[in-house]
Amino acid sequence: MSVGKSFPRVDGIAKVTGNAQYVDDIYEKNMLHAKVFRSTIANGWVKNIDVSKAKALPGVEAVVTYKDVPEHIFPTAGHI
Repeated sequence: MSVGKSFPRVDGIAKVTGNAQYVDDIYEKNMLHAKVFRSTIANGWVKNIDVSKAKALPGVEAVVTYKDVPEHIFPTAGHI
């Protein structure tokens, strides 16, 4: 039973010594980068997203919207 007991974090020493590796620290040759744009309206309804300008930008490989993941009704971070 672990209730009421303290356990050392597996990544604790690496974090406090500055040796922890985060996603932003990883670089591979020819890797793709992602950019997430969120709504500026907290409780608004998305009626349409025009991705034509984004797709036309040089270097853009893909543009993903809510239409590409229809099984996630509310695709917010941490919620399944």
